[in-house]
Amino acid sequence: MELVGRFRYLGSFVRYEYDPRKAIQLLEGLGRARGSDGFFLDTTVQRLSVEVIGAGGEANLKSVPIVADFLLAIRQPARWRS
Repeated sequence: MELVGRFRYLGSFVRYEYDPRKAIQLLEGLGRARGSDGFFLDTTVQRLSVEVIGAGGEANLKSVPIVADFLLAIRQPARWRS
């Protein structure tokens, strides 16, 4: 069990390097194509939609915008809420 801030987490964390090129490769490897505007498309040929949901609290004020910013780096807009 790891202690994260004042919370306990049952399990372990996987740490990923910040690598937008690898994220693009993974999405393309899943068969996701890009539209003429450069954004990824879903299976219905609409812009791929990602929603980042946090559990609420101060941690989300820092972490969720970081995830959304990363998604924008690969031209993948995201909505976020806590």
